[in-house]
Amino acid sequence: MICPNTACGATVPQSARFCPECGKRLGDSDNGANQNVDTGGGDISGGVFQAGGDIHLGGEPQEARATYEPKWSWRSPLTLAVLTWISVISGLLSLGSVYKVVEPLVSTILGMDGAGNLKPVQPVWAFVFLGLVVVFALAMFLRRVARNETQHFPSLSWLPALTGWGRRIGLARMQGTCPFDGGRLRFYDKPVQWVDDLNTGKRKVTQRRMAAECVKNDEHWWPVDKTDGGDQ
Repeated sequence: MICPNTACGATVPQSARFCPECGKRLGDSDNGANQNVDTGGGDISGGVFQAGGDIHLGGEPQEARATYEPKWSWRSPLTLAVLTWISVISGLLSLGSVYKVVEPLVSTILGMDGAGNLKPVQPVWAFVFLGLVVVFALAMFLRRVARNETQHFPSLSWLPALTGWGRRIGLARMQGTCPFDGGRLRFYDKPVQWVDDLNTGKRKVTQRRMAAECVKNDEHWWPVDKTDGGDQ
């Protein structure tokens, strides 16, 4: 059988629905009058050949995305349950230590010492209280990381990322390749907004984003979601 397209004239198998050379629909008498072309809001460039059915073009192409994976990771014994106990115990102990700090003042106000003189505060209890407050705050932060299974990049790319994968605190180094030039990717908390002081020449960063950035061209970078990698 010969293709009905006079400009083509190729030999077509009897069972074929379309010409393999020009894409002409075989046995179609309306010459594609009922076919539609949907550009999806984008522009059509180059040749478009109708081969039967509707043509759907997606508009603007998707930008290339970088992929990455952990190069190595270390998982600590600090699980969500352990961090919960640490936060509870440190919180209770801090309440006990703060009493030792304010107890001399309370005794003086209530006249319990009999002389009305203010008792000196023992410095050791003040340091114990401050230490327990730091432990409590750190435990609560790490507990939130483990509970949400998030990852947090440091400001310096050579430091490892803090992870809560599997509801366990750990450290990890990421690796990946730039899809544009094949360069190695570095991962850090990238400054994306800042204010320059014209008087001092200093720059104050006002916003950061976790990013994967190409070492060859810093214009090639992609934001990284802190919830990525939670299934590691």
